[in-house]
Amino acid sequence: MSDPTNDDVPEDDAPADPQAPPPAVAPPVVAEPPFPRKAAQKKKLFLAVNLSIATTRKIGDALTAMKRAAEGRMRVAWVPQANLHVTLKFLGYANEEVADQIRDVVLSGIKSRKAFEIGARGTGTFPADPTAARILWLGVQDPSGMLGKLAADVDRWTEKLGFPKETKPFHPHVTLGRVKDLKDPKAVEELLSTYKTNDFGTSLVREVILYESSVTSKGSEYTGLARMPLDAPPYRAERQTREVEGEDSKDEEPEPHGGHREGI
Repeated sequence: MSDPTNDDVPEDDAPADPQAPPPAVAPPVVAEPPFPRKAAQKKKLFLAVNLSIATTRKIGDALTAMKRAAEGRMRVAWVPQANLHVTLKFLGYANEEVADQIRDVVLSGIKSRKAFEIGARGTGTFPADPTAARILWLGVQDPSGMLGKLAADVDRWTEKLGFPKETKPFHPHVTLGRVKDLKDPKAVEELLSTYKTNDFGTSLVREVILYESSVTSKGSEYTGLARMPLDAPPYRAERQTREVEGEDSKDEEPEPHGGHREGI
């Protein structure tokens, strides 16, 4: 067998020329990491209706008196006047895209409905036993049945978006406070009995509000994300509500309120 020539030797195996400069080395290719996409922040949502300005102020006055009467007997996280509301459905956490879908489905469902009146009267607790109370509430009257129908429809519409269907009967109320420490077992019953027969007036429901609930250093804060108006209100109901509110408050917008079937 003849000796191989240089042409027969693979290039990689050829002896290196000691006089040749070192081969250029390409810098390593570093893959740039993809720009981190910010995760969609979920919001804690609920649907509610507001009370009239006059009714809200009357309840606020009652809350001030309740706070004084409760001192030393129980510790309560009282709901600020600006957060008073009637919850239709507590939705929980959802992203912004779903919030838009909630707005659209509710708006589509209520746009042809007339406004209606609700009343605020009576007090109670969850659970019903005042010695084991966790929630103090003010009752809401629904003489036309329209509030209950609205809540049932909202439950049905949002179920189609993936939200759980309510399992408890709708109990319209305004949450006044959450009991943290009940030092005197008789305190709750005595406190609420003072307002059991008080009539806090009527409110004309003209819109449904989608609220975001967030916790701040000052407590819960409710932000209206969407207001979904009902159709034009009945003239008589509108007039009655304006008489209650007074001429000075005709054009005032209700303050943001906020709430859950048993708690917000």
